[in-house]
Amino acid sequence: MGNFIDLLLKDDSFKKSVKFSYIKVHPDEQILEEGKMHSSLYLIKSGTLRIVVNSVSGDNPIIHPGIAHLGQGEIVGEFTFIDNSPASADVFANTEAELIEIDIDSFRKYLDSHPDMGYKIFFEILKIFVHRYRRTNKTILHLLEWGIKVQQSSQ
Repeated sequence: MGNFIDLLLKDDSFKKSVKFSYIKVHPDEQILEEGKMHSSLYLIKSGTLRIVVNSVSGDNPIIHPGIAHLGQGEIVGEFTFIDNSPASADVFANTEAELIEIDIDSFRKYLDSHPDMGYKIFFEILKIFVHRYRRTNKTILHLLEWGIKVQQSSQ
């Protein structure tokens, strides 16, 4: 998944036409807030980020499960990039991390004017989504197995 960063940073047109910057974040520093709009997507150059969702279950108070840790070569903020929706989760630095912050508007214009690169970038994003989908499926299966065991042991 590191191809994503390499593809962009080796392209002179990207560097000239897209607003981007390198940023460093510290553990527990918040990058995105669930439900809030943002204008950037982030590529993880080093370190790890923690994805946290807010949930209310019946009469229970809000819980904040960490649903994933993302590392080098992965991306956050891509939902807004793709469908203009607010952040679907809170994103915090899990460790010291270096990110590449990319302005969504200028990135879209770049991809529109460079369709060959656009294809490569969207294919890389699709690979990231498939990887996450497979990981999510495994997590759901483990939770179902755990629920079945708990239910059987209580009978």
